[in-house]
Amino acid sequence: MKYLYVFLLAFTSSTLIAQNAKSILAQSRKKCIAITSGYIEIATEQKFLTTTDTFKGGSNHLYFKKLPADTFFGYVFNSKAFNNRMYSHSVLYTGADLVFFSKKDSTGTVTSTEKWAEQVKLQRGKYLFYSPLTYKTAFPLPEDSIMAKPINSIEYIGEDKINGKDCYHIKLNQVREASMMGMASQNMTTIYHFWIDKEDMIPLQYSETTSLKLNGEMMNQYTKYTLTKYKLNEEAPDYLFKLETIPSYYQLKDYSPVNKPLLASHSVAPDWNLLSSNNKKLKLSDYKGKVVLIDFSYKSCYPCRMAIPVLNTLYDKYRDKGFEIVAINPYDKNSKEINSFLATAGIKYPMLLDDEAKVANLYQVTGYPTMYLINKEGKIAFVQSGFGDSVEEKIEKKIKELLEQ
Repeated sequence: MKYLYVFLLAFTSSTLIAQNAKSILAQSRKKCIAITSGYIEIATEQKFLTTTDTFKGGSNHLYFKKLPADTFFGYVFNSKAFNNRMYSHSVLYTGADLVFFSKKDSTGTVTSTEKWAEQVKLQRGKYLFYSPLTYKTAFPLPEDSIMAKPINSIEYIGEDKINGKDCYHIKLNQVREASMMGMASQNMTTIYHFWIDKEDMIPLQYSETTSLKLNGEMMNQYTKYTLTKYKLNEEAPDYLFKLETIPSYYQLKDYSPVNKPLLASHSVAPDWNLLSSNNKKLKLSDYKGKVVLIDFSYKSCYPCRMAIPVLNTLYDKYRDKGFEIVAINPYDKNSKEINSFLATAGIKYPMLLDDEAKVANLYQVTGYPTMYLINKEGKIAFVQSGFGDSVEEKIEKKIKELLEQ
């Protein structure tokens, strides 16, 4: 009877904990939102969407102080990045300036929030350092509205030790609906795992795995963040969040945008001579007398991959009428991964490898995908930067016009 009682007690206890997984997440989120400042050290592991290996992403040592009125980050910070335990670079945000300075060449760039507000906002995703503690909403710890959605699920996994501390391990399966992401067809699922310290309710570790099916291939992107050291609600000296904290030997310059306009219509398309992924040499001049679409893209670019089925369709439809497509890839190297990608994605046109992005720079490409339509005389007839719902119609219309000329 005694053993039955112990068993029932243990079973009841674990059931209650599982039922209270939402409550544990809510408590942790509340605790994190109440944090005002601190010092943290974070280690990361990553696997990108289109790669197979997970690698250590280095570590960051960070002082921060929350600023509720700040509309850019919500906190000021002073961060040092390390790779293989060697100092690499620093990022400082003062509330007025975002500064990146590198040990490699002792230079730094100061981006003013007053002058370059949009540019600073674009950088936010890079610098959400251990966001459960630093970000104002404690993202990705879920809000009540997220936990209440039937499409999402929360599961109590059990207890684990992280850095010698007992933690609750909870899994959140969050579905982002296609309509909310501006996507036409499929939802995107992100699975979060949280390891929450049983004593102080701080997440000592969390991971996120995003799964997406694209071009018939299921891809996963994974990141794990581990809090290796922390002191919270102990304010750092104000000078750490000022420009004066940057050592005087750094040469700082103000940010200036790289405004490279894409090559103009009616100008002659620069020739190139590149190797394809199967080591075949191709030149633009080989296609003289044909209409050519040059697609600057690379395999881990999501909108580039979204364009592949459309380009395949156009290639099949107009190839016999004098139309060709070549993809120029400035990032990926010739490897088994590239060939596997070409086969899995079903790309029907050649992909050329642009070593050191020499051709991409020649065509002044700064965003991906970028597509150039070249007419039969070798002149630029149409340029498209980015990919969206209306792009296929615009490109096809122009292809028809050029083929009839």
